[in-house]
Amino acid sequence: MPQTVEKRAARHVALFSAAALIPLVVYAAGTTLSSLESQRAILEQNALEETRDVSALVDAQLSRQLDLVSFLALLPSLDNPSGLDSFAETLRRTQAVQPSWLSAFVADPDGNVLVRTNTSGRARVVDLESFRQVVDRRVPLIGSLATGTSKRAVPVRAPVIRNGAVRAVVVVALRPDGIGEELRQADLPSQWTGTVVDGDGRIVARTHGDATAIGQEASTAALTARAHASDGLYEGRLLEGAATISAFHVSPRTGYSVHIGIPRTVFRASLDRAIWLASLGGAASLGLATVFLFLLAREIGLRRSEAQALENAQRMEGLGRLTGGVAHDFNNLLTVITGNLELLERRLPSISANRSFEAIRKAADRGVNITRGLLSFSRLGLSRHVVVDINQRLREAQGMVQQTLGSLSAVELDLREELPRVSLDPVQFDLALLNLAANARDAMQAPGTVRMSSRTAMTPDGKPGVAIAVSDPGIGIPAGILKRVFEPFFTTKGVAEGSGLGLTQVYGFAQNSGGTAQIESYPGFGTTVTILLPGASGSGESERASPAASSIPRPTTLVERILLVDDNEEVRAVTAAYLRDAGFVVEEAADAMSAIGLLERNSFEAIVSDIAMPGTMDGLGLAREVGQRWPLTPLILISGYARSLVDARRGGARVLAKPCTPARLLDAIREEMNVAARASRALG
Repeated sequence: MPQTVEKRAARHVALFSAAALIPLVVYAAGTTLSSLESQRAILEQNALEETRDVSALVDAQLSRQLDLVSFLALLPSLDNPSGLDSFAETLRRTQAVQPSWLSAFVADPDGNVLVRTNTSGRARVVDLESFRQVVDRRVPLIGSLATGTSKRAVPVRAPVIRNGAVRAVVVVALRPDGIGEELRQADLPSQWTGTVVDGDGRIVARTHGDATAIGQEASTAALTARAHASDGLYEGRLLEGAATISAFHVSPRTGYSVHIGIPRTVFRASLDRAIWLASLGGAASLGLATVFLFLLAREIGLRRSEAQALENAQRMEGLGRLTGGVAHDFNNLLTVITGNLELLERRLPSISANRSFEAIRKAADRGVNITRGLLSFSRLGLSRHVVVDINQRLREAQGMVQQTLGSLSAVELDLREELPRVSLDPVQFDLALLNLAANARDAMQAPGTVRMSSRTAMTPDGKPGVAIAVSDPGIGIPAGILKRVFEPFFTTKGVAEGSGLGLTQVYGFAQNSGGTAQIESYPGFGTTVTILLPGASGSGESERASPAASSIPRPTTLVERILLVDDNEEVRAVTAAYLRDAGFVVEEAADAMSAIGLLERNSFEAIVSDIAMPGTMDGLGLAREVGQRWPLTPLILISGYARSLVDARRGGARVLAKPCTPARLLDAIREEMNVAARASRALG
């Protein structure tokens, strides 16, 4: 939220105070030789960290391929020679969705090719020595760049082990271009040169330079440096001859190394500038201007971020109000549809077998599910909150999430202990987990592991609570649309593949529970959705089962009169019809004041009323009036949403959600009439 005027003024004073003091600090620091050494150490550390980050990207790509090939080696179709044709088809289908694959094949331990994805090629492996390492060591390995064929390739091999023996080896040849693309996506400065070197010291990919360098042996300085350490810096030259200071890092899993060469002139530029500033203390004022502009730009950025956060919150709030109102109107329409369907089925039992009738019922049920998702997003849906141990809920939901993902994927739990208990609607929480699991399943192009974790966290309004995160290693979501994924009906899936309400329900559940939902996603690296919930302040409400309608004795009143109150004529008509079909005498009222007039003139066994009605009194006001003047007359409220559900229950009214089935309404009426009858007998 935007800061107050006083806080902003204090920040401005702090900025100008810093502008007055920084010149002295800069001048004193610039006159010491130790600052030069510190500057050099920072430059070296930055170069090393950049190299490690790029190496992690390359290693992640190779590791994903290594894991995929290892998974293929475990498939049952490789258990017997008769399954090779089936496995070959699996390889071809996998290659079709793996653009980095050049070819794939299966060879016996002696290097004879058994099946392959392309029809041409050698009948034996090219690099038998490297191939034998996989057979002898019995572990999956990333091989060095193969240059003996017409096309260069990086082999990824995994042994097929059955009954303790290596029966075959699955081999996938990767295009070096894929590694080069990963290297270029690291977005190194234009003057820096990034290079990937395989385990044998040959160049696999470069950010720029002569393309013929691919396959050549790396420089002597590079090979010497990595022979003595796993990472560090060394002085050398590029293949083109430019003098560099290079940082390198060797992957412990693949043996590949990443080298980033920085021209020596660029590397020393900052040090030379620091020496010049140290000799000319008066130039410290220029540094002050730079720092001040940076702080000013940061202040502007903070204000912009605050404004964007406020705008986003207002937009989501506006969408919530809009969807809540639309869902409420839809619920009235659905009540008319479902009510008339019940009447038709009751009066014409044979119609239930009609295909058109069944299609209408299914469409109505789908409409009910959509409006529930919209109401969840708008925080206006009816829900029952209970205080739960979130870790226990996640453990109980693990099997449900596993079924959603399928047998080839896995669910991993990472739960922190001693978390505060939270208040939530268990049904909506389970539905949120199912929606996140379905999204994770669709985002993963191959079987993977979905991680559900819990930890302590602070909600955006500063309350201590719990963070529940669901992470997947899928394709990720582009940054340009990430801020829209919680909006109703917004989806990144194809036509007829998603309703656009899955993440909407997750966001609505979190908001309805007093928290919020956040999402982080990076294309190619997966997505994490985090639900932040505040800790429960009390013991909470325990769930209780409602007695079945058949167990509720029917009152002995000869004429059972029901007062039905609803401003929507169509909803009132269909509700009155199935109440009359059930044997009740029904009086109708279009507003609360008319209902009070009828109550003053007649006695009723029960009152059924909508909540949202025009006029000076709504359904909640009617409930309060009935509680004061006719306390023994049971009242049931029906609504698509209730802004003051707590007030309704305090007034003694029972609340049902639209669209309400006739059976559910009749059960509620019978139960409330039975309770009222017992209370009347107790009073004598």
